[in-house]
Amino acid sequence: MDDPVEAKALIEQIRRAKQVDNVDGENENASDLENALKMLSEELYSTPTHFILELIQNADDNHYHAGTKPKLTMLYHESGYLWIGCNEIGFTASNVRAICRIHNSTKKVEDSKKGYIGEKGIGFKSVFTVADKVWIKSGALSFLFDTTKPLGMIAPEWADLPSPQLVRERTVICLQIPKPSDRNRVQRGLKDLKPELLVFLRQLRSIEVEARNLTNRPLYGCSITREDGELQGIKVTKLKDVARVPTSTERTDMLLVFEQTVPRMPAEDKRPGVTETTLVMAFPVNEKYEAKVREQNTFAFLPVRAYGLPFLMQADFILNAGREEILHDRAWNKSLVVAALDLFITAVDTFNKTGLMKYTWPQYARSQGTSHGTIFEDFFKNLGNRLKRHKVLESRAGTLEFPILSPQMAMQTMPNTFIDEAGRPLMVRPGGAKTYASPLYSRDNMAALGVAEMTSYDFCEMLGNYVLQNPANFASRPVTWHSSMAKAMVQIGASNFRNLNIIPLRNGQWISGNNKPFFFGELDGSLIVPKGIDIAMIATEPAKDWARRKLYIDLGAQNLDISKVYKMIVEQHQRPGQALAHWMAAEVVGHACFLFTAPSKPAYCDVSGLLMAIEGSGSIRLGRYLYMDVPGATVSVSELLAGCPEAKFISKSYYESAPINPPGPWLTWLQKELKVNTLPRLQDAKHATISPEFRWLVENKPSSVWLALLRDNWEAYAHDIANNVAARNYLSAASVMCTDRKKRPMREVYLPAAVKDDSLAARVAPILAVDEPNDPKWIRLTGLGLSATPTTKLYLNVLKMLTTLPKSEFTGDDVMAVYTALYRRQYAESDIIKKAFQVADLVCVPLAKGPTWVALKDARWSAPTCLLHVTSLQSFYPDLRLFFTKTLGIRDATVVDVVDRLLECSGQVEHISEIKSLLNFLSRAVSSTKIPVAQDIIDRLLGSSVRVLPVQVRDNEVELRSTKDQSWFYADTSELRNAFAGKVALLEFDMIGSPVMTAFVKKLGQDGRKLSMHVVEETVTAGEQVEEPKLAEGLKAKAKFIKFLVPLHARESTLQRLASLVVYSAGSLTLKRSVQVNGHAVYGTDGHGHILKSESAGRLVVHVSGTLVEKGSVPPKLLRDWLMNTFGISADKRQYLLEILDAVDDVEAKSMLEQAGLMADLPEIDEGEEIIDDLDVAGEETPTASSAGTTDKTPVSGPSARDTPRSKAAPPSRSAPQSDSTARRNDATGGLLRDATNGQTRSNGSKGASKTMGVSVPGSEGRFARPDLAIDAVNIETFSMDAMRSALPQRPSSSGGTVSSGGRLGLNGHGGGFNLDEADSQAQEVGSKGELFVYKLLTTQFEASADCWTSKERSQHGLPDFADDEYFYSDFTIDKSNTQACDRITKWLLSAGHSEIKRYTKAPFTYRFEVKATTGPRDEPFSMSYNQYEQARACHIGDNDAYVILRVYDLAGEARVCAYVDPHGQDLNKKLRFTPGKYFVQPL
Repeated sequence: MDDPVEAKALIEQIRRAKQVDNVDGENENASDLENALKMLSEELYSTPTHFILELIQNADDNHYHAGTKPKLTMLYHESGYLWIGCNEIGFTASNVRAICRIHNSTKKVEDSKKGYIGEKGIGFKSVFTVADKVWIKSGALSFLFDTTKPLGMIAPEWADLPSPQLVRERTVICLQIPKPSDRNRVQRGLKDLKPELLVFLRQLRSIEVEARNLTNRPLYGCSITREDGELQGIKVTKLKDVARVPTSTERTDMLLVFEQTVPRMPAEDKRPGVTETTLVMAFPVNEKYEAKVREQNTFAFLPVRAYGLPFLMQADFILNAGREEILHDRAWNKSLVVAALDLFITAVDTFNKTGLMKYTWPQYARSQGTSHGTIFEDFFKNLGNRLKRHKVLESRAGTLEFPILSPQMAMQTMPNTFIDEAGRPLMVRPGGAKTYASPLYSRDNMAALGVAEMTSYDFCEMLGNYVLQNPANFASRPVTWHSSMAKAMVQIGASNFRNLNIIPLRNGQWISGNNKPFFFGELDGSLIVPKGIDIAMIATEPAKDWARRKLYIDLGAQNLDISKVYKMIVEQHQRPGQALAHWMAAEVVGHACFLFTAPSKPAYCDVSGLLMAIEGSGSIRLGRYLYMDVPGATVSVSELLAGCPEAKFISKSYYESAPINPPGPWLTWLQKELKVNTLPRLQDAKHATISPEFRWLVENKPSSVWLALLRDNWEAYAHDIANNVAARNYLSAASVMCTDRKKRPMREVYLPAAVKDDSLAARVAPILAVDEPNDPKWIRLTGLGLSATPTTKLYLNVLKMLTTLPKSEFTGDDVMAVYTALYRRQYAESDIIKKAFQVADLVCVPLAKGPTWVALKDARWSAPTCLLHVTSLQSFYPDLRLFFTKTLGIRDATVVDVVDRLLECSGQVEHISEIKSLLNFLSRAVSSTKIPVAQDIIDRLLGSSVRVLPVQVRDNEVELRSTKDQSWFYADTSELRNAFAGKVALLEFDMIGSPVMTAFVKKLGQDGRKLSMHVVEETVTAGEQVEEPKLAEGLKAKAKFIKFLVPLHARESTLQRLASLVVYSAGSLTLKRSVQVNGHAVYGTDGHGHILKSESAGRLVVHVSGTLVEKGSVPPKLLRDWLMNTFGISADKRQYLLEILDAVDDVEAKSMLEQAGLMADLPEIDEGEEIIDDLDVAGEETPTASSAGTTDKTPVSGPSARDTPRSKAAPPSRSAPQSDSTARRNDATGGLLRDATNGQTRSNGSKGASKTMGVSVPGSEGRFARPDLAIDAVNIETFSMDAMRSALPQRPSSSGGTVSSGGRLGLNGHGGGFNLDEADSQAQEVGSKGELFVYKLLTTQFEASADCWTSKERSQHGLPDFADDEYFYSDFTIDKSNTQACDRITKWLLSAGHSEIKRYTKAPFTYRFEVKATTGPRDEPFSMSYNQYEQARACHIGDNDAYVILRVYDLAGEARVCAYVDPHGQDLNKKLRFTPGKYFVQPL
């Protein structure tokens, strides 16, 4: 546009259309549009300098006069201005209007099928990411966009271009950049412009860039240009980057460019009506047209980013809003990527035809970066698959072949190792040279094409098949080939060819490296090989070739010398079956002479396997089986074994052909080296038993002969006796003559010196009859069982003898001496001693009337005084405690003995004193942690026939009753005892405040006999009744708060009924008590009553005692249960009701209800609906109950059945420490954990959702668990293995906390125990909360069923009572039939590193979880009962049950849980330390 008037009119017209000059009030639409434009310009692009690329794109889209070389000039000034000039034709009116609009681009390619270049119509707006003012000068047009004014980005105003003389082009844009940080970014962005920007632009061929400082001096200046050419039909693009300032440099890059039109493009909203597009691919090369490989940018006209491609690629990709990422979910883009694979194949075909980059193009088929998660993620994988289906690789035969020749064979590259000096392969596969890639390719680039290098394994396999299938062909190959092959085999490793026959011998055979030994044939003339010895010699000519010689050496070839011959003689003699060889006697003797006379011998060469000739026979045998006489020896073996058919002697040739004279050293060598025997052999080496010769000697000679032989030659026989068990046993059992002229086995006989000082022992010991009995060398034969000292067996025989003697013939000291002797031998032969005492009555009780012998089973080491019939050994043998208790296993009297005695005394009133003494002991044992008492022991006292319980029926009259007798009780309060004494049968023990006897009664299962559980109390009014309006008004004032505790539909009626309340004071209130006995009511002594509640004629009536009137108020606990029953208040709101009744004013009551979220009128929850919120479990709602009449009858046993259900939450408690058991139960029942500092409840607040803390596992009472063995705490919301592996931070705790021993786990067997710590109320509360926590974890996270909670604690949290005996269960049991829950728990434990659980996974198994809870940290010690530890041990022994301790910790804060699997196994592996007692668990 060249008319200034027309130009100004255009600008004014645009401003009027946008109403920016309208001053009639504020234009909200304009304001909103301005804010949107600002947000768009600032947030669309993550890189502020992206506008530079947009302006370059615009310059390429401009129109130019014919013959004009499109150019762009950029000039930056440090004052904050940037000029951009272009030699285009200039702006038209439509261009100006478009630049003042959004999403209204005028740029369009000539071919409408190929779509638009301008996509969003917002590219120019990117300049406002750094500029606040933008001037545009084009022809007559000169206007400004000022962002400081309304709609400044799209409402132009006429203005002159600043400093127009600096850039003189048809169109100039000037940016004012206010921020220093943006100025620095722009300057860096200009400096970083790369020549590759021009590669894919349609028109722009040159970009000039210059930066000046404040003094207008150049800081930086360069120009980038593009020139296109052609080489062998391939487009060649040259890019020049010429820098002028600060230094003058020039760089030229070259690219081979390929372009294709992609037809049939899928429909795309961003490309309406476009059916085809253009794809361009450019491969960087150097001046020699060799590949230059590095990661390159991918373009959508402008660079987008790098995707790991080693070549440049341009396509009309659909980009994200910031033009910085190719959208990978668009079908349009996916089609372009597929087309890129085809274009790459086309380029490869061109390379192969023209020879350009024929052998280097595979470098472009390898990724140079990462493209994970992008549209190019599988590009190179798919490219490799495409290339494998085209003939793109040149083979060694000069042909183009597929990289994958067949499903079973791919092309290979052949390393130089397997090529001869002429470059020919030594071995080729079937198919020949076509199966190998040309050596001109780089092996590093072949992997992407599936072409691997020929391996040593491949070569070995081919050579092995060749040698095995064509041995003659292999042997006849040229010498040069064998030499080259030897080099290859040496380089690979000769050991890989050890099994192949590749070693030629002088006799024409070929052997393998396994046929050792083989030798090079050069012989020393002085060396003479003995007759009969075969030696393999390698052929002379192959041995001269250095390569083949090196191969033979690596395979084991040696030079022959005397030591080698020496060794070969030994080896050939030891060859299997060689004893049957046809060696002449002279040859065998000659072999021995060679070995004896050899001047040098190989180290560690054992010649004892040399075969020797036998006298009188043509056979040969090992020397260790033969005999010879030695001149001058004390024993002539030939005389000693004369007549023995098994004795064989060496040939006389060994004497006659002795290599030296005198032959002494020679005979000694035969004896020591060849093991020829000069004494009768004791051991048969073949069968590891007594030799036939020595057996003949024992059976045919007097025992004194062979015994003396052993005694005098002990050094020769000692080794065989020590190591040959069969020979030693044979001699030990051999019969020897004794002094009584009887023969006995040697092991039963004693040397005379053994019993010479013991007259009792001498009476029963058999003594050996030998010459020279005092010879000290006889002691050597004790190793064969001959006894030189009294033995355990001898003392046991003495003890048995004493039991047969009259009491007058021995004393207690004699018995003590024998016991002491046995005590000293207990550790070595404890089993023998105990067995002897088990089969005979050998326990001596030295009573005053004389020694008495009793059986082992009837003896006791110590016994309590209550066991009058048991005599203790402790008082008679105090110094022999270990002998009697450890060795003989005599135990202390236990509760089993006490129970046995009670059963004996059943029903015998005359033993009443003893029975009471026994029961007192038993009750102390039950309550003690030192004496474990199993339940099955106590269960023996159950049954109608066992009458051992003393019951007082009347004054001074006591009877013995059974546990099945239902007519007796025990008084648990002094008030009830005084009221019913003499009226009903009461247990004759003081049970009040006595945890000892109470625990025993509970163990008997008789805790239901508690009198308070059976007494019915009735309060009756008498005397004048006076209305007390003040007390009534105090309760009525609470009505407006109580109504929020009842269901919504009942609130109005609740207010009305409470408004009718009347309170009277009575002259007297009498408390009447009765109990049912055999169907009849028995009344006790009357007591004083305090309150009577009733409802009559629609009015609530309360009678109170005068004492309460004087106090001026009614204690809340006296009204609580009545109000709950009357108005149907659920048990979970019991604590709220107490808070309301106890509130000092309305503000306090209202605040409490608001904090609990009960003030809002929420819709009711249907009956039976389950609410799970954080750590709460809901139960079924109990129907409303009410009472009527003038009396109040309530069982003394405590809360009614309505106390069981639980719904949502319990209120924050104002009360003091939870001393009241009911209050504690309510707090635990609610399931919410209170903060230790402010009493607040932590809850996630979402219905039906559970936020449970993480999971790990320690030990028992006294066994401490190591935290580092535990699974890290994890945050579990839904079942996600990834979420379970996410570790929660541990909260450090400087203080300890309350530790609960947790649950119950019974073991049906002997032993048992009790955890008296559970009696502690605080520990019970913590344990209850911990079990609730685990219940939520198992049911919500692992989908365990509700009945997995197998402890009675479940009834405190709204679940039905546990019907079975919890003694036999852990806190939670998940049966193996619940496979889904078990599998999830197993997967979770394994993923957290708990490998101990693997041993159970071979078959379905049951999980048993024991809960150990604490308010302190997880590494705090905790306890296990004896019963729990025994169950853990039983689970460890078996494979059907996995015992896991769940340690719930930090209950006062961020409650968490950790698990210890198989604690008993960890104890055995020293990973946990268990301190006995009640087992305290401690980290190591």
